[in-house]
Amino acid sequence: MKTLLRAWTLILAFAMALTWPARAESPWETMPTPETSGGLVLAPRLESGAGRLQMAWGWTNPSSKILDPEFTYSSFNGSSWTRPKAPYFGNNLGRLRKLDMARARQAVGVVYQRTLDQDDRAFEVLYAVSGDGGWSYTRPAVADSYVHEESRGTAVAMAGIGGRRPTFALGWLTEGRSVRVGVLDPSNNSDRPRANTLGTHGPRSERLELAGDDEGGFVAVWSDGSSLQSCRLRPIVGTAESSESVFSGSVGRNFALTDWQGRRPTLVFEADRVPAAGGPRRQVMRWAERRWQKVDLTPPPSGEAEAPSTLEAVQDQDGEIHVLALTRAGDRLEYSRTLKGRWTDPETVFSLNSSLGVTGFDLAILKGSLFAVVAQGPHLQMARRAVKP
Repeated sequence: MKTLLRAWTLILAFAMALTWPARAESPWETMPTPETSGGLVLAPRLESGAGRLQMAWGWTNPSSKILDPEFTYSSFNGSSWTRPKAPYFGNNLGRLRKLDMARARQAVGVVYQRTLDQDDRAFEVLYAVSGDGGWSYTRPAVADSYVHEESRGTAVAMAGIGGRRPTFALGWLTEGRSVRVGVLDPSNNSDRPRANTLGTHGPRSERLELAGDDEGGFVAVWSDGSSLQSCRLRPIVGTAESSESVFSGSVGRNFALTDWQGRRPTLVFEADRVPAAGGPRRQVMRWAERRWQKVDLTPPPSGEAEAPSTLEAVQDQDGEIHVLALTRAGDRLEYSRTLKGRWTDPETVFSLNSSLGVTGFDLAILKGSLFAVVAQGPHLQMARRAVKP
């Protein structure tokens, strides 16, 4: 009788292991942050590779004015961050508004947007490239300049592809709500990226996402206000193919495009409302065979939460998706991931002061660990946890 009972216990445990996702995740651990001397932290971006974690952000150091954040970065050595500095020689260029980073093997690229001195609605988009994994960068070069309708700044984006010749795609939004993307070959210093106008973005969805497409080209995704649009850029020449609608519905800023070392482009988005065609609000699509293909995932056990105000996403080496979402109330950042074909229940990573507002957040994966950062003006928080399959 005891033998039979033991056998049934083992069978039941095995059945539960098959039906219930493993949740033996390690807890989130608070980690040190770079020394910012109480200055403003704007648009922090995490980038992993070459065995270390880097962060770039806009920063008002003790000698700069509150409206003139400078572009700076720091590297994490496992226990502390290096001294923040500008990643190139010469005078820094302040008045930064938006920022993004990308990696292509040992090459690291950065694109950022700053206001010009003559008017706070006049912008220029600059880029710089490092050929040694982020230790030193070229002087920033101008990709575009324009006058926008508003002074808060518009979105910028960057993606990288490795291989024999590392290549970057740079994207930005300009006046008239235009979406522009160009391809940069960092081995040719005189090759300024030639921008293609891919379409227009919506009034409350100022976001552009880029990723490598597995064939040496890139894919771009943006929202025109009523749908998600996508366009592929051909390898080397960077010319744009025809754009297509990926999803019909309003998503605001709730979409992110992520790849794994320049491959496996994956789109995560969350509709403001339940889609008319049915299905969950949060959806995942992968780019394969030159088209977007839907990935069927089960909602979390507790059901879908309220749609967030914006989200960021990365994928690990196994293709699992990790999402950090800012709640509509602005009082916390919630984390969830895909695991065995379903989304896990959201869990709070950072509790926030909703009266301060969020000036940026991001996440990255390095050596089996997930890192997250959020900035609220002069307040910076970072956390990490081990990623288990």
